[in-house]
Amino acid sequence: NLSEAVKDNARRTFLYNSARVAVMKGEPEKAEKITMKFLKQVQEIRNTFQTWLAHELLGMIYFYKQDYQTALEEFELSNLQNPYNLYRLALVWRAMGDSEKAGKYALQALNHNTLNSIQYAFVRHKARKLAESL
Repeated sequence: NLSEAVKDNARRTFLYNSARVAVMKGEPEKAEKITMKFLKQVQEIRNTFQTWLAHELLGMIYFYKQDYQTALEEFELSNLQNPYNLYRLALVWRAMGDSEKAGKYALQALNHNTLNSIQYAFVRHKARKLAESL
């Protein structure tokens, strides 16, 4: 009995989750195909938050492929209020050999002023270890 808008959102969420699983399973081509479908749908409805999620996914895919410049560009289009994306940017900069920028983003993730954020809870320890290693 749900509206079509709610069902469409659930379908888009399924695409997002499927792409994340594909990335984590080491299937970047599959993840990219799903992500591009997701991105097209969210751009059609002009959903800013889901567009950020699509760019986050693309950043993860390109990072996995070791295409660091493209990963950087995609993460910069993601939600930079998400401390995990700041941490991902730190990882990209470290992979590109720029410890200064990597440290900057690791510290931003570590010191993120987030109220009640599960993303911050997951990334804080990782960001601290990364910042200390740089």
